[in-house]
Amino acid sequence: MSKGVVDQWGLVAIALSVVRNGIANLYMWVELAKCANLHPDYRLSLPQWLEKVGRFLEGGQSFKLEDYSADKYPLLPSL
Repeated sequence: MSKGVVDQWGLVAIALSVVRNGIANLYMWVELAKCANLHPDYRLSLPQWLEKVGRFLEGGQSFKLEDYSADKYPLLPSL
């Protein structure tokens, strides 16, 4: 990851870190569920959650495929 951009390799590294550290800190799973709006006791409606995290989201029109990426799905036309 660089300059605040998350790519697929950064996501893999994050997932591996979560699995490794999750055994030692079980409350981490609860906090992660809250952050991802998946915890049933703290869940927000989709519009509320999008308002909360909207500044971190990037629109599909401004998404740029990296030169080294083999992922073809971003090349599909938008609906």
